[in-house]
Parts: sequence; C-alpha cells; structure tokens
Amino acid sequence: MPDLHSKAEATFFGAKGYDLKRLRRKGTVFSSKDPVVIHQLQFTSGGSKSFDAADFDAFATAGLYFGRTHLIEALEKHRVSAVPGRSEFDHIISDELFEVLVRSRIQKCLAIRIVKLLREATDKPIFVCEQPLPSNHIRKKGMSVWRDAAAFEKIITPIWRDELAKLEQQYRFQVLEQPVETVNQNLFLTHHRNSAGAIRLLDGLNVVHKRKEYAHMNADYGAIVMTEVIDAASRGIVESSSAIGDRVHCPPDASSS
Repeated sequence: MPDLHSKAEATFFGAKGYDLKRLRRKGTVFSSKDPVVIHQLQFTSGGSKSFDAADFDAFATAGLYFGRTHLIEALEKHRVSAVPGRSEFDHIISDELFEVLVRSRIQKCLAIRIVKLLREATDKPIFVCEQPLPSNHIRKKGMSVWRDAAAFEKIITPIWRDELAKLEQQYRFQVLEQPVETVNQNLFLTHHRNSAGAIRLLDGLNVVHKRKEYAHMNADYGAIVMTEVIDAASRGIVESSSAIGDRVHCPPDASSS
C-alpha cells in the first residue's frame, strides 16, 4: 500500500491451516524441512524459503487460530448455565471448566507458539492480530453457534483479556484486536462487506473464495489491519530504540479503542 505507507516495507510469510506449526528456529533463522511449508513460504514472500529475524525491525502474526472466533467455536457443543443461547448443544459445563477451556485454547494456539519462537530469537517488537470473526452471513446457515455470538462474547472477552495480559507480559508482545469498524457489534460478527471477494492462499493469489465462504476476509479488511500494524510497529520501534531493555507493552483493551 505505497500510497498509504510509503516508508514502510513488509515481507509476508504465510501458510494454510496449521502448516506453520512446522516452522523451526536455528539461532535467528526460521525455516522448515517440510516441502509444503517451504513452497508456501516462497510464494507468499516472493521467493524466500526462510527468514532471519535479525533482518527485520518488527514482527506481526495474523490469524493462526488466535482470537475469540475459536473460543466461541468451543461453545458449539458445550454451554455454561448462565448463557445457554438459542441453538442446540449437548452439554452444560461449569463456569470454572469453561474458563480453563478458554485459557487453554489461547495458550496453545499457533500464534502464541510462533510468538514464543520469535521471542527466543529477538527482542524486537511483536504484534499479534486477532483472527477475524466470521462474516455475519454465517447466521444464514441455520441455528448455528454463531446466532448467539453476541451473548457469548460477554462471558468470553473478560477471560480473554485477562489471559492475554499475562501472556503479553511474559512474552512481551502487543495484541491488536479486530478493528472495531469491521465488527457488527449487535451480532459480534464481521460485516459481510469485509469478507466479500476474499482471495484464497494459492499460487498467483488470484482465486476468489466460494460465495458462501465466511471465515476469510478481503483486501479492504487487510488494508485496515495492515494500517494498524504499521502504526503500532512504528511506535514500538521508536520506544524500543529509545529505551533499550524496556518492554514494549500495551494493555489489551487499549487496542480496541
């Protein structure tokens, strides 16, 4: 986006699904022995099979199963008694068990795994972008868990932010929650305008997702998120260079404003 950020340069290293779990670190260099992962790193980055953390000023993860999307999905078959919702479910669980479930899903997600690897190699700023909520059109798929997303958000978000505050302090990263302007607050889902026309992560980057795709977002959404990343990275780089040894940290709810 040179017209918006002429002084910023970004290199993307991406892979589908859980493929980046096969990313490995040797010193400050990140690579993989898996030919599928190597191929995906090459086509998303423009030719690089690996990257050296020493070559970059800051890092950001996007998606990688980090976000309230995957916490709400945990309620597809299980509910807490205070918020049963309207869609069908199989089991009622205690508040305590639900909290353990939420915290565990956050701790074990792929994004946090990548953050840990990065933090072993560098002290530079790291930003973690929340995976977007599904498009609000997902509610047309019958009585799914997403019909109750707004109710579930109220019980999930306090646990989510508390756990993130601990992880942020431990691994020194900053969470960038989903941009508020992209969220239909009444439904706690992403506006469909941010999903329509999303591109699949395939060679050429020119294949559009099927019309009934709800999970992936389009270039307009990407531009909003990248603007937030670049702005946050610019501040973080200045802070880290002016106060060597200080932690770059922001309270988790600050990014939602």
